[in-house]
Amino acid sequence: MKQIIYLDDDPNDIEALSLVFSERDDYDLVCFGNVDPLFEHIRQNGEKVRLIILDQNMPEMSGIDVLKEIRGRFPALRIPAILFSTGLSPENADHASELEGVAIEKPATINDLRRTVVVMIRFCEDHTSD
Repeated sequence: MKQIIYLDDDPNDIEALSLVFSERDDYDLVCFGNVDPLFEHIRQNGEKVRLIILDQNMPEMSGIDVLKEIRGRFPALRIPAILFSTGLSPENADHASELEGVAIEKPATINDLRRTVVVMIRFCEDHTSD
């Protein structure tokens, strides 16, 4: 099955997004709490990954830095990416765009998160070929 991968250091955010994706049957959501397993997963399963969702504010690396690293390590993979965080700055949105991604602010409620996931899926399907 096609995968969407999500990197976030906050277990509550991972739980909320996992809950919303569990209501869908079109993509598997694979979650990571830190970067090393995420990089390994992309190395082994990059052809299955259809979207990367990255929290911007993490202790090890920012979402922008993770996306730069992904683009550098896996240049042949043109996986769409979403920078997903509270309080996004215009600079972060610009950086995401420069790396062929978009920035989306994390919603405050589960219903808003459901609507945001619809937007994410639409972005994914608009930017992948299968």
